Amino acid sequence: MRIGDLIHAPMLGSSRLVAGKEGLDRLVSSVNMMDSPDIFDFLKPSELLLTTAYAVKDQPEVLVRLVEEMGRLGCAGLGIKTKRYFDRIPPELIEAADRHRLPLLELGLDCSLADAVQQLMARILQVRTEEMRYALLAHRQLTELVMEGRSLQDLIEAVGRLIGLPVLLLGAEGEPVASSGIVPEEAFSSRLASETDPPGIEHPLTGAIFRRLRESFGRSSLRPVYLPLDDVPSCRWSGVLAAPIHTTQLQGGLLAACESGAPDEMAYQTLEQAANVASFELLKTLAVRERSRRFKHDFLSDVVDGLIAQESEIARRGRRYGLEPDRPYVCAVIKKDPPAGQEAGGGSSPQRMDRRERDELYEAVKKAARSAGLGGLLFAKQDGLAMIEPCLQGGPSGLERLLGMPLQRVVLQAGEALGIGLSCGIGNPSDRLSSLSRSFQEAGNAWKSGLLVGKRRFLQFSHVQELPELLRMLPLPERRRFVAETFGALDTAEESEELRRTLRAYYEHQGRIADTAKALYVHRNTVLYRMAKIEQLCGRSLRAPADSLRFRTAFQLEELDGSD
Repeated sequence: MRIGDLIHAPMLGSSRLVAGKEGLDRLVSSVNMMDSPDIFDFLKPSELLLTTAYAVKDQPEVLVRLVEEMGRLGCAGLGIKTKRYFDRIPPELIEAADRHRLPLLELGLDCSLADAVQQLMARILQVRTEEMRYALLAHRQLTELVMEGRSLQDLIEAVGRLIGLPVLLLGAEGEPVASSGIVPEEAFSSRLASETDPPGIEHPLTGAIFRRLRESFGRSSLRPVYLPLDDVPSCRWSGVLAAPIHTTQLQGGLLAACESGAPDEMAYQTLEQAANVASFELLKTLAVRERSRRFKHDFLSDVVDGLIAQESEIARRGRRYGLEPDRPYVCAVIKKDPPAGQEAGGGSSPQRMDRRERDELYEAVKKAARSAGLGGLLFAKQDGLAMIEPCLQGGPSGLERLLGMPLQRVVLQAGEALGIGLSCGIGNPSDRLSSLSRSFQEAGNAWKSGLLVGKRRFLQFSHVQELPELLRMLPLPERRRFVAETFGALDTAEESEELRRTLRAYYEHQGRIADTAKALYVHRNTVLYRMAKIEQLCGRSLRAPADSLRFRTAFQLEELDGSD
């Protein structure tokens, strides 16, 4: 119960409130009596402390520090018995209580602290018993509705009747799901909306109100919280009582609009029980949805893996998900960036994501894709996500114009929401459903090629790879072994640097001896001598096509290693 209700009890009839009027809505769950100055070590939240202050009667600064500590801990209030050791409560103590919004009571001389503690605790227990009985009754009534197969709309209307306040059920994104019949949803929305909010917001709770609700719903506590709305423009309600709804994760919440301050404890208890019952109903709905989603993901995964090869079979089963046989589609993969220094395919195992991480990634990308205007199919695949997006046949440039900006928004927005780096690879359009596996393979290769050139948080379209990009796909140890075997004993020769320079110039000038000699400022016989020496050391012919290609590739690999 609230301290504001408790101070009107008969045993405190001779007391008066001297400070901390703004804290009368503090909850009080216990009453204690102070007889020694070490009470600081025993203070508890929501506790009312009664004292004669005998132990600190000559140290008023200790009482000031006591008020500050009680305010910090969230205690309910402080009662001091005067006319015995204190003629009056010190002004600095009153000022501290007002500053910390801690109710400060002046107890009369006829008030027995021991009797007051006993009677106040009895009153608190009596009220708590009534509240628990009421909560049990409310939970039973609401549970019976669910057991009868009633809808969430019926549940919300019953909650509204129980507490006498308009109630709104919100989804995880702030969208209205159901509302009580006391106030129509449109009126509820208009009263909670701010005139200064930007247009185009789909949810009814906009601006400052919606931000406060999301902050409240993010807390781990399941107890409803009262959110005052006095400083929100154009809002006719004094505040809302908000109760988060949790299943495996936050699924939204219940709101009760209040016209005259915070409601009584019965409303708190009822809304909390309603949130629990609603969470069970939502959990059942989520289980059905999860099963359907798993069937969808398994089917689409088999399609992009090429396990379903018949066009008619894919079209028949994919019709329920929106796949059309005569429409071109493109596949994309979205994965979490590996740690810095780790290359895809470089011998290290890929990052593993547990189910919770993958579900969070799925929801974040789904929300971002909807915001970007993408209406394709999204499903979990291996250690990331895959998308099948409808497109137009227009070549690589047309595909990049159509999907480049939306997919870039998806990657950045979802990554920022989760605090991780995401990258996306996009394949080429497929004009047949049975060839989606090729587009998916191209998307995976595009994602890998982006990582291999050192990119992070990127968008990579599939295209014909340049030679350096193809060579980077080779593991680094294999590249170095190829270079070492190609040059052989050339690296250990005394004239190694000079011979290498001659060989590089020879291939740069297309095997023309005269041009090579001119570039090196040496006689052509010197070039011929060096070429013979290189062939002897390497055991390869410089003019043979296969050996010539090998030497050119080795030089290219050395340049890649130097740039990496």
